[in-house]
Amino acid sequence: MADLVERYLELGLRLGRHADGLVDSYYGPLALAQRVAAEELRAPAALAEDAELLLEDLPADPWLAGQVRSLATTARKLAGERFGYAKEVELVYGIEPRWHDESRFGERRSSSTRRSRATVTFAPASRAGSSRRRSRRTSSDTLRVTRPKRCGG
Repeated sequence: MADLVERYLELGLRLGRHADGLVDSYYGPLALAQRVAAEELRAPAALAEDAELLLEDLPADPWLAGQVRSLATTARKLAGERFGYAKEVELVYGIEPRWHDESRFGERRSSSTRRSRATVTFAPASRAGSSRRRSRRTSSDTLRVTRPKRCGG
């Protein structure tokens, strides 16, 4: 298992050299990080192959497999492969996004508007405990989030 963990760490560090911010922080062996940093930069396609080989060797560990699958997807994208939105979300996050009929949201909003009005009290953090500003807000004060337009893919 130690070999698999080391391969996983190497994969992440190698990909991090291609994608700034991919590795947020690293607390593993310093010698491993120094060795990877000193290596010649590996092509993303080679890293995608490394990830696929690592996936084949992993024991039945769904969490680690999900992490490696996400790294494999990142490497494949860096190598130029394109994915549709839903496929990329599934590969990177392990979930299957589904579109919903937006008319259902309008129906719910209409019924909740008829039901009640809410009073919300706001207190700035710096003035907590002092006089509080009060604001009346109704259900018509909502934020509408719309589905993003699909961008070729």
